[in-house]
Amino acid sequence: MINLKDNRIKDKDRAKPKEKKKKDPSALKEREVTKYPSCLFFQYNTQLGPPYHVIVDTNFINFSIKAKLDIVQSMMDCLYAKCIPCITDCVMAEIEKLGMKYRVALRIAKDPRFERLPCTHKGTYADDCLVQRHKCYILATVDRDLKRRVRKIPGVPIMYISNHRGGLPVDEETWERMWRHVARIHPNGEALGKETRGATDLPKIPIPSVPTFQPTTTIPQRLEAIQKYIRELQYNHTGTQFFEIKKSRPLTALMDIAKEMTREALPIKCLEAVILGIYLTNNMPGVERFPLSFQSHFSGNHFHHIVLGVHCGGRFGALGTSRREDLMFKPLEFRTLMDLVQEFEGAYRGYWHTLRKVRIGQYVSHDAHSVEQIEWKHSILDLDKLTKEELRKELERHTRDMRLKIGKPAPPSPTKDRRNSMGSPLRGQGSPVRRISRIERRPSGDKKVLEPKSAAEINGYQIRV
Repeated sequence: MINLKDNRIKDKDRAKPKEKKKKDPSALKEREVTKYPSCLFFQYNTQLGPPYHVIVDTNFINFSIKAKLDIVQSMMDCLYAKCIPCITDCVMAEIEKLGMKYRVALRIAKDPRFERLPCTHKGTYADDCLVQRHKCYILATVDRDLKRRVRKIPGVPIMYISNHRGGLPVDEETWERMWRHVARIHPNGEALGKETRGATDLPKIPIPSVPTFQPTTTIPQRLEAIQKYIRELQYNHTGTQFFEIKKSRPLTALMDIAKEMTREALPIKCLEAVILGIYLTNNMPGVERFPLSFQSHFSGNHFHHIVLGVHCGGRFGALGTSRREDLMFKPLEFRTLMDLVQEFEGAYRGYWHTLRKVRIGQYVSHDAHSVEQIEWKHSILDLDKLTKEELRKELERHTRDMRLKIGKPAPPSPTKDRRNSMGSPLRGQGSPVRRISRIERRPSGDKKVLEPKSAAEINGYQIRV
């Protein structure tokens, strides 16, 4: 070891280390807060106004091509005002680097209707550039990372492409098809259509209010109030479905459609009533919900119907809507699932329908933000092949399976698996990977055959802000 008197050791090294001062817990803490212009506060951006300047990124252009949307026209349909799409030099450089595979996106970006914004920064990374240009632009993107960054800045509207489009707003072609449908099924359809379409002082249709409950309200009373609200929306006889329900979507997306139903208050069908019933019973942890669908036969045709089965306190019931009073609401008074199914079978028999198949799903999660999918067909029971005793055993087995599912933890969120693919121009809005559920080997089990998607399902996109 070197002696402390050695000349190579300096005086400052020989000195004893100074003791650090202890921090005063009562002292004021200073931190740097990002300053934003005052125009971005008070719930809106005062520098925005028609014509709106919308700055687009690479993913937005690629996803609009996939959705078969005209960017300029769709923006104007979304905002009901003139829109000027803008594109920066860095976004243009990103598209050019993607090569010939994205030549259609490059051709759209070079459209004379697009306003070109020069960039002075180095490189072609566009996210930082788009985040800085937020004062007087609407940002159009489907990149989740970029939207997460921009949402931290107050007053910046984000335009994105939604692929769960409903039937709103109703276009002219759909209106004409609805009027033709009314003229065909109503005895005085043509006269009624002319009288209604030409009237200017039609009475305003009342919008039913979503039921609210007191803490002392019992579960049966709450279910009756929810059923009354669903019935007030009325059954949809127009021949056009106003809200598009895709069973393969995660629960959180279906709950967004249910919120839209409560806002629009338009007539609904049985599947929409099931989604609405799940949404309205989410705050009732003691009530378990499961889909219950039927296939009946009458006059050479097959008919399908679905209700929301409910279970609470050892009793079963159902919520839903139908053109028949006996095929929707069932009070919470059936001791077994067999009794509930027999009640529906008797109702079908009263309308000269023969019940052929019963499909029962698993319990639905009470988490409105869950990314898991509803298991619609956990058990498929063919009534033509099962005796009454076999049907009872199958329903008791399904009831036990549903009870076992309550104790199982929810599957992990696939958000972490999607992070590696975020920000890529090859991907648009991500969706959870669909899990193919195991179909149990039942005596009447049928395998599901995947059908190819129609053009109408592929083209069900809409630009939203």
